[in-house]
Amino acid sequence: IQTCALIHDDVMDRSRLRRGRPAVHIGLAGRAGLSPDSERGAAFGTSAAVLAGDLALVWADDTVAETALPAAVRRRVGALWRAMRTEMVAGQYLDLHGQATGGSSAVRAIRTACLKSALYSAERPLAIGAALAGADERTTAALCSA
Repeated sequence: IQTCALIHDDVMDRSRLRRGRPAVHIGLAGRAGLSPDSERGAAFGTSAAVLAGDLALVWADDTVAETALPAAVRRRVGALWRAMRTEMVAGQYLDLHGQATGGSSAVRAIRTACLKSALYSAERPLAIGAALAGADERTTAALCSA
């Protein structure tokens, strides 16, 4: 899910680099023999990167769906997984909306960062790990509060 979010974020932010290397949409345009700065190259790179991000999300969903789990754990993990995907998209939307409208406040910035990064990068994975380990609600809450 992290890979999906990073690829899509770079496309939406028009970031040219990710960790010092070409962002996926830039790299895919170049690999196709197109300049990422041309209209055709930018369109191809962007479209191909959206597909790559979608594929990363599909593979993540497949991994969760195909993991053998006891029914109670599957329900708990499934609920956390669905919440995490929704929160990731909501956070990205808030970020995109803020960029487009120029509207921001400290409260909105914190909410965006929480949804866009903190929940899917830390809190939800901790909760999923706790569910997989059979942790009780108290332990899970303690992990998530970190």
